[in-house]
Amino acid sequence: MNSSQLIFFLKNAYEEDISYKEIENFSEHEIQVRSNSGVKRFDHCTFRGIVKFSRLKVNTRLFFINCIFLGEHEEFGSFYSSEGNGNHLTFRNCTFFGDVIFKSDNYSALNLDGNDFNGELTFNGSSITRIAINQSAKEKKSIISALSLINFNATEVFSIRDSEVKKYMNFQFQLPSQVFIGQGKYEVINFENTTNLNEVIIRSEVGENRTSLTIGRLNIPYLKLLGKLEFQFILIRELILERFINENGTFRFQGVTIAEEMRCIDSDFQNIKFNDVDLSCARLILDRSYLSGAYFANTIWPQGHLVQSLLDTETTALAHWEIAASNRIKREVYRQLKQTTNSQGNGIDALKFFRNEMQAYSLYAKQLGQETKANRWLLRISSWTADYGLSYLRPLGWLFVFHFVCFVILLGIADYKGLYMTANYQFASWAAFWHATGEFFTLLLPTHKMHEDLTGGQMIVDFFMRLFSGYFIYHIIQASRRFVRF
Repeated sequence: MNSSQLIFFLKNAYEEDISYKEIENFSEHEIQVRSNSGVKRFDHCTFRGIVKFSRLKVNTRLFFINCIFLGEHEEFGSFYSSEGNGNHLTFRNCTFFGDVIFKSDNYSALNLDGNDFNGELTFNGSSITRIAINQSAKEKKSIISALSLINFNATEVFSIRDSEVKKYMNFQFQLPSQVFIGQGKYEVINFENTTNLNEVIIRSEVGENRTSLTIGRLNIPYLKLLGKLEFQFILIRELILERFINENGTFRFQGVTIAEEMRCIDSDFQNIKFNDVDLSCARLILDRSYLSGAYFANTIWPQGHLVQSLLDTETTALAHWEIAASNRIKREVYRQLKQTTNSQGNGIDALKFFRNEMQAYSLYAKQLGQETKANRWLLRISSWTADYGLSYLRPLGWLFVFHFVCFVILLGIADYKGLYMTANYQFASWAAFWHATGEFFTLLLPTHKMHEDLTGGQMIVDFFMRLFSGYFIYHIIQASRRFVRF
């Protein structure tokens, strides 16, 4: 059977089942299929021109098995379909060298199993009851260069499993849809101009193995969520939320690892749940976002619980005012994270966010002079000596340093209870050493008894010893109780 006879059969109406097999040169021109009911099966066929479906009749079932589509038309690609009219279409183990386009289609079911899409797979204005992209029975994954769903409506479910999307996956839904994305590798998943989502679930199907489903970049810009958006047991290298608003929807991250960056700009985290999320290796950028409505459970934060601002990512040196603006943004982020974690009973993380908040505010006040010099010095002293009340080792160390200096000055001024400073080692003895050590620790107490024979200079030194001892002992006690302060 030659190619001209094939075109003739396809253009005419047939109700019985037809099968074509091992046809190597299936036309170098555009093919239009306008069939009535029945099953049309193409097995091991090679299509050198465009395969274009238009005005298919109802109840047609089309199967393309192990076929090759070589056409690369600028507008229609390798395969172009419009007005599907409720038919069933299956591609299995096929290879497409050009784009595959479904425009204004209406299919009852579309199955894409184990195919290689070297061009872009696009659904534009299509309404498909059920669409599934899976691996084939021979465990061959579907390889997709790029996937776009624009003005798309899957009235029952859109699912993709065991597949790899090399460039990007772009969603622009306008009608309620249900989407399921299973294990595989997806370079970019982009939800853009997407509204009224009914249900989107991206989940690994092999339990808690987060490497079985990986996403290079997950981009969710300008999205108002009304339905359900869930990510479960997956690895995301970059997560980008921009102007995201959750309006009575469910947005949940369960068992997710964000490996490189989590960037959330001008977004509302109201009722967003982070459960068992690993952020330990991620760079956090949360500029101008509302975080108080989020819930964090068993979240692993980056080392030091540190965040950055967009200004910190600039490759050029920042101006003085830009550094100040960066610290102001980070201070507000830390404040909200402190409030959120504390309100959820997570005092440990709240303390660390409190320390970072104070550090960012101290730098901001220093750069713009927003506080008086006295207050700026108080912030610095609190950081140096006690880590804003969170360290007991710093005040303990400073206590011994200041007290030793004051004790040496005290003995250098005059004799104190038979002790005095001298460079003559002939008068040194172990008895004198232990006597001095005992007096050293006795004077550590701010309430120690005043010696009657002190000189005026020694009284002044004794006053500062009591002052420093009281200050540092207070911070030692405060830091030792830091886990029960919230």
